[in-house]
Amino acid sequence: MNTVINFANSSDNTFEIARLIFETDNIIPFIFGERTVAIPKIKDLVERTDNVFSYQNVLVYKSSEDEIKGLLLFYAPKNLDKKLENQAFTKVFSTRELILLRFKSLFLKSINDKSAIDGIYIQNISVDSSSRGEGIGTKLMNYVEEYSIKQSIHSLWLDVAFDNPKAKKLYERQGFIEMSRHKIMFSNNGFYRMKKTI
Repeated sequence: MNTVINFANSSDNTFEIARLIFETDNIIPFIFGERTVAIPKIKDLVERTDNVFSYQNVLVYKSSEDEIKGLLLFYAPKNLDKKLENQAFTKVFSTRELILLRFKSLFLKSINDKSAIDGIYIQNISVDSSSRGEGIGTKLMNYVEEYSIKQSIHSLWLDVAFDNPKAKKLYERQGFIEMSRHKIMFSNNGFYRMKKTI
C-alpha cells in the first residue's frame, strides 16, 4: 500500500482530522466538551486559516485510497497571531461558549503559555486505531523534523501528560529532554514540556 505525507488542504476530510485531534488530546474534551459537540467545533477551526487547528498546520499521512491514517498538528508559537485566532474562535463559538472557554483556560494557564518556545510546538500526533503499530507516528515526527530544518528552525517542543510515562520514555528515546513541568490548577494532573534540538 502506497502512502504519502503532505500538509492537509481544504478539500481533505476535515471531520476525520477533527476526530483524530479530539481522540488523542486529553485536554480537548475538558476545553471543548463532549465528543458530539467538540468534533464539529474543531472541524470548523480546521477549515479556517487563522488558528492553531488550521489545516495549514496539519500534516496528514494518507493511504493510496486517500484515507487519513494519521496526523501531526504543529505550529510556531512565535508566529501565532493571537488577535486573528481570537477572531476565529469568536466566529466558531457562541458568546456563552467563549465565556466558558475563557474560564476553563484559567485552569490551563501554565500549559497554554508557550511564550518561551523558540521553535516548533507539536500539539498532536494521532494515528487511527486501525493503523497503530505501523510506524506512522515516527514517520510524521521525522517529516516535521526535516521540515523544521529546511525552515532553519532548530527545536521541536511537545507536552506529555504526567500519567503517560510510556510516551515520555518514547520521546526521550527520540532525543527529547524534559524542560519544565506544568500542573493543571487545582489538580495533580499536568504535563512535562519536552524539547528536542535538531
